[in-house]
Amino acid sequence: MPPSGPAGAPAPGSQAAATPPSDKARAKSATAAVPADPAREKAVAAVAPADPAREKAVIGVLGIEDLVRQTVDVCSRSLPTSLRKYADAGDAWTLRNGPLVAQAHRVLAAEFGAAERRVIELGILERNRGVMRPVADAGTSQRIRWCDRSTASISDGSLDVRSNPRLADPLLAARER
Repeated sequence: MPPSGPAGAPAPGSQAAATPPSDKARAKSATAAVPADPAREKAVAAVAPADPAREKAVIGVLGIEDLVRQTVDVCSRSLPTSLRKYADAGDAWTLRNGPLVAQAHRVLAAEFGAAERRVIELGILERNRGVMRPVADAGTSQRIRWCDRSTASISDGSLDVRSNPRLADPLLAARER
């Protein structure tokens, strides 16, 4: 289980990062956004209605990808002398999980309209900001301890999306269609 952050903040990749936006938030944001290409929006909606498991997988994978990136950024700023250690952990995670992350981006582009994509992306950013806020607000020594624990989770594969069937299987099934 990934460590929690300062003041009980969830570690990167915890369930808090993988929860999809609520229907109310989705509807509110969807009505505020204007589709970039109405013809494409109709075609996407008619051809490929989003599978809820695949939607959750996209949100989970892209959410963890963003948390890994934010963790590397925060930790590199917190202890610049360990920049290489933090960057190496993030790079290794990206190498291990890159194909599934790329598939999540493809599914997002192919199966969701512009308004839905925007809602998903904003939901991920907002959720992850909430996860990272206590880390950013913590004192330097607390933040460094959190960074070391979180980097260890990133490095040891605990946050690998490729080994999580709930995230990987729906995206791999989309590739086979």
